[in-house]
Amino acid sequence: MNTFSGNRYINSFEETRELARKKLPKFIFEYIDGSAGTEYGEKTNRQKLKEIQLKPEILKNISSISTKQKFLNENIQLPFGIAPMGMCQFVHPRADRYLACLGRDREIPICVSTVASESLENYWELSEGNAWFQLYVHSDINFAIALVKRAKKVGYKKLILTVDVPALGRRPREEIAGFKVPFKLTPQTFLDCALHPKWSISNLLAGVPQPGNFGKNAFDRSGGRGIIDWKFLKKLRDLWEGELILKGILNVEDSVKAISFGVDAIQVSGHGGRQLDSMPAPIEMLYQIKKELKNKCKIIFDTGIRSGEDVVKAYSLGADFVMIGRPALMAMAAYEKTGLYEMVDLINHETGITMAQLGKTIMSDLSMKNVFRTPFQ
Repeated sequence: MNTFSGNRYINSFEETRELARKKLPKFIFEYIDGSAGTEYGEKTNRQKLKEIQLKPEILKNISSISTKQKFLNENIQLPFGIAPMGMCQFVHPRADRYLACLGRDREIPICVSTVASESLENYWELSEGNAWFQLYVHSDINFAIALVKRAKKVGYKKLILTVDVPALGRRPREEIAGFKVPFKLTPQTFLDCALHPKWSISNLLAGVPQPGNFGKNAFDRSGGRGIIDWKFLKKLRDLWEGELILKGILNVEDSVKAISFGVDAIQVSGHGGRQLDSMPAPIEMLYQIKKELKNKCKIIFDTGIRSGEDVVKAYSLGADFVMIGRPALMAMAAYEKTGLYEMVDLINHETGITMAQLGKTIMSDLSMKNVFRTPFQ
């Protein structure tokens, strides 16, 4: 198990989230923390994660524990990466640079969003190749194909096609708080910014946040994204020579169909609960999809991961790799780059401690045998 000398600032996701709430303007916090509709879907997934009980095993030799993981021909130093998250610069103007540096320093994959504030070229250079590119397809398919060709030229080996945003989910909390893209200063948001001078000054000095991959092409967050279909996936598979990951699968049928199109991995994801209030709990769908696919395809899991125990639960229920999202954003909001690194190190440390309790020494040893009870079996 990697040595852990203890964090100076970050002790838990919940504590960090509350500090982020205080430091960020309300309209920014609601954007990163909010979910679709009544937020029932996001809360249900978290509740089911909490209710999973792991099975401790005693008198196992756990003197040497490793949380490293090999996934799709990459040796990854931690059991998780950072999920693609757009517009991170609203949390901190250097957020994407911090994430890229994290990839380099911790040797984990950072999933570069199409709407990241840094270009895919800068991300690749800053992360020293510890980056995967995530593709959103808006109304212009030709522009999307051009992005894929850019990623291929730069050297990216993994491409993630996000398919669970055919239309942008309605997130009432951010609407009520006044969050809009492009950013518009209203009396409401002006007062909000005035009450958070440190955030406002740092962002004022950095300039108006702009997506780094669009150049002169205007980014319309509300624009249609439902233009792609299975035919597009086939076209993308023919074009992309590296590993192809399909992100946003929440049913068994789609996972089976995805395999027939030659994807290298599927990503079971509820988009952080931000798309469909009535979604099935992604952690339950991970269990169901794994039962159906067995080992026919690699599975990544994200949505709701907040701790090392959550990481172990996801692996035990069938994940081959895990991604985290909100913990990284909340940590940067609370303590900038230091917070990000401490949050990642804490979750990794908790993962190792949990494995020790289960009598496991490597991630690949985790399975349903380590689960005592789930709320959905």
